[in-house]
Amino acid sequence: MNYLENYISSILNEVNYIFSKEDKYYNFDNWKRRLYIVGLSGSGKTTLGKQLSEKYNVPYIELDNFFQKIFINKYGKDKYTELQYLDNNDPKVLSKEKELLDYVNNAFNIMESKILKIVKKCVIEGVDVHNLNTEKCFTKDDSVIVKETSWIHSFQREQKRVNYHWQGFDVYHIRIKNGLVSRKKINEFENKIKEIYGD
Repeated sequence: MNYLENYISSILNEVNYIFSKEDKYYNFDNWKRRLYIVGLSGSGKTTLGKQLSEKYNVPYIELDNFFQKIFINKYGKDKYTELQYLDNNDPKVLSKEKELLDYVNNAFNIMESKILKIVKKCVIEGVDVHNLNTEKCFTKDDSVIVKETSWIHSFQREQKRVNYHWQGFDVYHIRIKNGLVSRKKINEFENKIKEIYGD
């Protein structure tokens, strides 16, 4: 095990989430309404989403932008930037930022209600798709693609877009922890999806 893997393992002891299988398609042959694309930041969701939207001539919805607008309306751009570097695994942070995180949950409720009103075929992608309520937002008319890009590969791609080095080790460390937690949550999300659509 190399230095990076040892370091990541020391953070969460979740090395199994660093590695991945190939992308998974659920109910794709029966896609009638919403096609959700799930994956880590930097996994290629946006690229795939835009390609499928163009190929099938259907609307493309980027959930991150949707959430961003709802959040910025309430707290402004500076607080949104702060939110991106929030250590959501630290109980002290969670306690201090309770009002902020309560509003994040509220924003999800707003998003979910708007998503449920979509009845036409479309593509929906974003880093937070796996946090949507599976019982409410995923029906037999919907389909899901889970981008199984490995955590390391996704993180390397994300770094090309946003350079965390200059912001210091603390920010870098938080992004690594949050990324690994997201990888674990996506695996848990996929288990729920299998209950709806089968393997």
